[in-house]
Amino acid sequence: RQRQMCKETGYRIAEAKSILLRHDAISQSILDVSFAVGFNSNSAFYAAFKKATGQTPAQFRRSVQSFA
Repeated sequence: RQRQMCKETGYRIAEAKSILLRHDAISQSILDVSFAVGFNSNSAFYAAFKKATGQTPAQFRRSVQSFA
């Protein structure tokens, strides 16, 4: 069960990253993104995202925007 949860979380984080990369989603809040990919709380999303990427969702979004 633990392995399944990690795999599912990985898919959710990958989807969140793809949303955060889209230029048309810049105005979408990170809370909206977290709910859209299936997290029930912003804190759980931030923790999982940071564990998977080494950055918070906001840091990831800023780093992507700086390259655009």
